[in-house]
Amino acid sequence: MKGLKELIYEQKEIRQIIRAINDKKESQLITGLSGSSRALFASVLEGATQKQTLLITHNLYHAQKLYDDLLTLLDGDRLFLYPADELISSELSVSSPELRGQRVEALDFLLSEKPGILVVPVAGLRKILPPVSLWKKYNLQIAQGEEIEPEQLKLSLVTMGYTMSDMVNTPGEFSIRGGIIDVYPITEEFPIRIELFDTEIDSLRYFDVETQRSHQQIEEFRILPATEILLEQAYFPDIVTRLEKGLADTLKNMKNEEDKQGLMENIETDLELLRSGIKPDMFFKYIGLAYPDPASLLDYASQNMLIILDEYGRIQETDERLEKEEAEWQTETLSRLETIREVKLGHHFRELMEAVQVPKVYLTLFQKAQGVMRVAQTTNLVYKQMQQFHGQMSVLKTEIESWNKNNYAVVLLAPSVERATKMQQTLADYDMESVILAREDDVPKYGVVQFVIGSFQNGFELPLAKVAIISETELFNKKNEKK
Repeated sequence: MKGLKELIYEQKEIRQIIRAINDKKESQLITGLSGSSRALFASVLEGATQKQTLLITHNLYHAQKLYDDLLTLLDGDRLFLYPADELISSELSVSSPELRGQRVEALDFLLSEKPGILVVPVAGLRKILPPVSLWKKYNLQIAQGEEIEPEQLKLSLVTMGYTMSDMVNTPGEFSIRGGIIDVYPITEEFPIRIELFDTEIDSLRYFDVETQRSHQQIEEFRILPATEILLEQAYFPDIVTRLEKGLADTLKNMKNEEDKQGLMENIETDLELLRSGIKPDMFFKYIGLAYPDPASLLDYASQNMLIILDEYGRIQETDERLEKEEAEWQTETLSRLETIREVKLGHHFRELMEAVQVPKVYLTLFQKAQGVMRVAQTTNLVYKQMQQFHGQMSVLKTEIESWNKNNYAVVLLAPSVERATKMQQTLADYDMESVILAREDDVPKYGVVQFVIGSFQNGFELPLAKVAIISETELFNKKNEKK
């Protein structure tokens, strides 16, 4: 939908917003947009500025909806989602390889400093991450003809969060059988087989888990970590020291001798594992002790990035709720004698925003008080929600006649050329002329009804720009029958 993005880019107000971003003005407030129009707006800003863009939302559900809309606006190598749930229970459970894979790919994208959009809920921004230098160290590049030491590779893979098994079956596993090393990266559809001649890589190939047959031979490959909590053996003594100090401080504030004894026994179990270089199962509760200088997503991103905040007020509300829930969880866990006091579980969102000096664009439906937000420029983009036609072509025809009279660019979205052709015939049956813009870079014209290949979750009208975008949702959703 490059042509549609170009149509929006040509609007005077949009060009002014982009100029302000490129001039590095501190922040801007954009009011009026809602739903899928925000995804379109974000993609236009990213394309025009060529900046790595963080699109921050208040929760994962909303992040996923924006991501789904952006899928038809950006190439796959320019769009990423960082799926972080705001529930503490999700941090304590074992997340699926797919979700971990998405987060690892997102971090890799940020470090590339390439343009594109990362959609992230505020819970993801709060996550404590390893120092960037440590993450880069465990991006393993392997190539055919290189020498590798199998035992050293094994240690590296374990540090990277991979689990050793007799035979790889699921992402995040690896196996070593003589001169054959199999690794199943969490970012890949298929595992990779490394065949050695002594210590030299003789061949690299993808293979099928079920049949063990090779798929494709490759020259080189990069293995990314399978976890976001990277801990080298050198880190463990410092973690032990911090945990011992935290335990001593916690015990000083306890009066009940029985509780003191119970806490010491529980924490000592974890300390023994840590002294042996092993992460306890519930290591998340000690995440604030893991790194002397913990990083956030912003440390991984390009210094030339753009930050777009979708409904800043709701982001703030979620952040405050997360702070409260974390404090309550720590209090409850401490009452069960399972943790120590005052361990940091996440970054403070407001502190992160104050520290990062890059252009920020705040999106909100209405202009109202936005907390401590200070903006250098405010732009209101007039937006109307698209009406529901429910398959009633006569109603659509009346609306199109009105748009044509006012020289609108009318865009109907269809998921494929085949679907657009069928929809075009339906319009023709009701004497509505239309054209199909089959090429991605065809720019919609004013005074014309045209089909563009793509999809949004909802359509909308931009009256000042004289643009109407109709999705299949508005066209064909049936009316709910009254009971």
